[in-house]
Amino acid sequence: MTVFAAIVAVLLVAAILLVVKNRNAPIIRRSQYEMLLLMVFGGFFTTGAAVAYAGKPTRTLCGIRPVLICMGFTTIFGALVIKSLRVYRVFMKTAMKHVKVTLLKILKILSIFYIGDIVIFVAWFAADFPEPTITTKAATEFRGTVDRISCSSSSFIFTALLIFWKAILLMLGLYLSFLIRNVSVDFQESPWIFGSVVVVLVGCLVIMPMSYLVDMRASTYYVFLACCLIICTVLIMCLMLVPKLFV
Repeated sequence: MTVFAAIVAVLLVAAILLVVKNRNAPIIRRSQYEMLLLMVFGGFFTTGAAVAYAGKPTRTLCGIRPVLICMGFTTIFGALVIKSLRVYRVFMKTAMKHVKVTLLKILKILSIFYIGDIVIFVAWFAADFPEPTITTKAATEFRGTVDRISCSSSSFIFTALLIFWKAILLMLGLYLSFLIRNVSVDFQESPWIFGSVVVVLVGCLVIMPMSYLVDMRASTYYVFLACCLIICTVLIMCLMLVPKLFV
């Protein structure tokens, strides 16, 4: 899976170069190329998470893994939400009044999403840092027991807080994409934002039950999780970037 992650990373670098090179093209300017770049940078977090989940859990990896996934989610999806909010403020809420939505104002709003993540992680790591934990279970392929090492905390509360916080962002993106559905096609990306929301939602609905309800071998779980992360990242990038190549 590391090879696939490396290939995706190369494609993300190519996407950055493509966006920067064509930043003055009308379709890229309307999409606010800074947000497109931010979204692509978020892909590096999720790709990094696919690599970080490989190998034996250590104290460092136990801390890095959830951070990479959450930062990737916030960066990619936060950029999508902010893009939708910008379209809504400019074209839907102003009754045809002139409104200027600056990059600084957008980044201030986006920082709220990051602050939420940081507060939860600081509280989590200070109170109940996830540690490599050995559990002994009955073997399924032979008589006896096996030791399994996994990252675990004594409480599920902080994981639940992160899930709740991400659910808010997910629903906000879905709601905004619905609100701007009737804006001129030249200025809105509602179909692609909605498609990205669906990709993230399906990914979460698949990953969460498999992570907490299904007991599987570590190697099987890693392949499953890494594939989900990489596939979702690639699909979202395709939804948000590829349509612009044909306009």
